[in-house]
Amino acid sequence: MVAAPLNGSAQSGVASYHMKEIPIPKLHALVSSFYVNEEGHPFLPLNGGIYLPEDSLWFLPPTKENYFTSFAPVIEDTALFVMSNTNDSSVVHYLKTSSGGSVKKIKVAAVKQGIYNLIYKNKICYIWGYEGKYSSIGIVGNGAVNWLFKMNGLIRQVQLNEASDLFFCADSSIFKLNEKKLILKLNETIDGFCFTKSNNLLVSSTAGIGIVNQQELGLIATGVTGKLQAAGNSIFLLALQRNAIFRIEQY
Repeated sequence: MVAAPLNGSAQSGVASYHMKEIPIPKLHALVSSFYVNEEGHPFLPLNGGIYLPEDSLWFLPPTKENYFTSFAPVIEDTALFVMSNTNDSSVVHYLKTSSGGSVKKIKVAAVKQGIYNLIYKNKICYIWGYEGKYSSIGIVGNGAVNWLFKMNGLIRQVQLNEASDLFFCADSSIFKLNEKKLILKLNETIDGFCFTKSNNLLVSSTAGIGIVNQQELGLIATGVTGKLQAAGNSIFLLALQRNAIFRIEQY
């Protein structure tokens, strides 16, 4: 396998891609997820607030009262699920914006303090993350979290496909949770993955970024790795080691 350079020139048989670098400010806390809306604009949980890196603007600035570590938009309700930490717990709140511009904050659930992320899809809020030696995936609702899965080790990313099936990556593998099925095993550590609307699987590993075809990774770029999100015809990569988000598009 001949790896592609960071500019996105791909190996033989794989379409060529170009990459646009979107700088992000220096991080003072670990970021393990981000969000891209349907228009292809990334939103980043940054140092307690929610940041728009393309515009260099705060969507929600951090405050002493609201220091968010993760979030998940609820577009149909003009609202957000947000995650924050107290001295001994990690708390999920629901933020609802009124027509007058005021924000109502409702506590939804609390769990033992850890590093957690939120995903909202089809009226369900999922939570996943790491606490102590264990990683967990669950559903937020009725004032608590219903944990679906727990494992010893680090889950690096969780995604849902168009059918809302749950997938997660750990070490060098990707699993389909509801079927307890291994769907991909590489020789390299997998840092992130996502699905396109056509249900193609894209993977970011220590070997590079690529599209999976029959258990083979067709590389489209190397030299950088991180969490992935797909939106429209674009792929977005959160590259913390480069302090940037990359927009990757086919020529």
